[in-house]
This record gives sequence, C-alpha cells and structure tokens, in this order.
Amino acid sequence: MKTLQKLFLFCALMISSACVFSACGDDDKDDTPMGDTTGAPYTGVWKVSYVNMVEDGDSYQGPADELTNVRLTLYQNGNFIFESAVYDDNDGPSMNRFTGTWSYAGKTLTLNSEEPYEGVTVFKVLTWTNEKLVTNQTDEGDSYTWTWTKTANVNI
Repeated sequence: MKTLQKLFLFCALMISSACVFSACGDDDKDDTPMGDTTGAPYTGVWKVSYVNMVEDGDSYQGPADELTNVRLTLYQNGNFIFESAVYDDNDGPSMNRFTGTWSYAGKTLTLNSEEPYEGVTVFKVLTWTNEKLVTNQTDEGDSYTWTWTKTANVNI
C-alpha cells in the first residue's frame, strides 16, 4: 500500500513539478494544441486501473488500489483535467487537480499544464484503444507504466 501511495504521490508531484522542466523560448502563446485531439479513442475520462513501477530499486506491479483515484479527462477541444486523490488512514485524502491543454502525436501524449502550475508532462504511449490506454515514463532509472481504462465518453 505504501508503494502504491508513493506512485500516486509521485504522479501528482510529476505534474506539479513540470514547470521546472519547461523550456525557455517563444513567449507567444498559441491556444490551438498540436496533434490530434478529436474523436475516439483519445477523448474521454481515463482512470488508472493497473500500475507497474520500478523506483529506487523497489518495484510494484498490480491493480490500482480501490482507495486511490487517478483520473485524466481529455476533451475534444484540446483541454484536459488531471485529478488524483490518495486516501491515507492517518492523514485523510490528498487531492490534486491540474488543468491545461493536451496533444497526441508520434505515440506521445503531452499535457501542457496551466493551473495551478505551468509546465509540460510527456507520456510515451504504448497502447491506445477505445477502452485502454497504456503510458510509460522513465526518469533517472525509475520507470512508471500506467494502464488507464476509459470510464466515460465526453463530447466537449
């Protein structure tokens, strides 16, 4: 359970710390996302259902705990909402919510966070069908693979 909580806390920290990895460059802001943001299988509400992680030599593989809720909503208009809630018996729920724009191109899902922190998070897409999304990230020898299951469609 502690390892799974670490995973989801890492996920939330990854999104919030994305501003550290933002590149300097053109300050002109284009409101149109790059890549495809329309139609199936991309848009919808995606919930983490399975995790496979290796962090600091420790590994965890298995279904996402029922008390942990990580959800990514991708809208056709190019906007996204990332929400995570990790429930801990001692500390209560830890809630995180990020919004921004998203794009998909070249087997890469890119989240451009705007609120509450600006930054970019990139996921390598291993599989994407109408019902299942599998993403991977690696960072300094650590590896995080999430299996997301579509729980609802969206029309915005």
